[in-house]
This record gives sequence, structure tokens and C-alpha cells, in this order.
Amino acid sequence: MTKEHSLSETQKNYLLVVHELTCAHGHAHIRAIAGKLEVSMPSVIEVMRVLEKKKMIVYHKRQHITLSSRAEPLVRELEKRQQVISAFARKVLAYSSKDSVDLARSMLHCVDETFCQRLKLHISEFTS
Repeated sequence: MTKEHSLSETQKNYLLVVHELTCAHGHAHIRAIAGKLEVSMPSVIEVMRVLEKKKMIVYHKRQHITLSSRAEPLVRELEKRQQVISAFARKVLAYSSKDSVDLARSMLHCVDETFCQRLKLHISEFTS
């Protein structure tokens, strides 16, 4: 079982949000994660504790959260998939930016690298 498969879709989504916030601000806070995912702060804390036990994040309680080095390759792969799906939805299916990101977040857990490569081909063909 790989690291990716030992995490739930929800946990992967939380990791992506931690990554987005870290890129923007250097770290993430519980309140910011809750706002981005539209969930309660206690829900975020619960997931952060699980991710900390799995060594996917560094959680400085009442301060900030960052990804661990163990999580970074997984998050990069998920982010790459999300970008491809979102681009396909925007450029080929005419989704809005926000809707394309929402669609990508919901789909990225059920697609593999081969699927994303094929989507890229269609994006290229469609936009050429």
C-alpha cells in the first residue's frame, strides 16, 4: 500500500489546502484551512491530528502547520493532476475558474497519471 492509498480523499484535500496556504503565506493556520474548505475548526483539528500521526504534516499547536518532507511528493503529484483536470474543464468544457478547481478537487482522487496525460493531449489538440 502506497502513502497515497493510505490516506483518505478528505485527508488528501486537506494536504492540498495546507500546501496552497503554505505557498501563499509560508504556513497554514487552522482557521484558514477551515475557511478554505468551508468546515468547522474542530473538524480541521481532528484531521490535522491524524495527518500528524501519519507524519504528513508538522503541526505546531495553536501556531501553524506545514507539510512534512514525506508529504511533499504526494502533494506535488496531486497538485499536478488537479491542474490538468482544471485546465481541461476550463479550456475544453468552458467551466469557470472556480468551478474547474472544484471539479478537479473532486476528481483528482479517482484518476491516474495515464488519464492526466491523455487529458493533456486533448487540451493541446483543442487549443491548437
